[in-house]
Amino acid sequence: MFAGVGTLINVVAILIGSSIGILAGTRITKKSQSLITDVLGLITALGAASAL
Repeated sequence: MFAGVGTLINVVAILIGSSIGILAGTRITKKSQSLITDVLGLITALGAASAL
């Protein structure tokens, strides 16, 4: 492995996720979008809390 492989993986994951979001974003209802955002926020908060 080379230095920066984690950064490269992160960039690729963000690009793929963004592409999926752009393509599927118009097909998801506003309520579902809000639910997804809330769940991702909760997962982030729980991950941060477990790191303390």
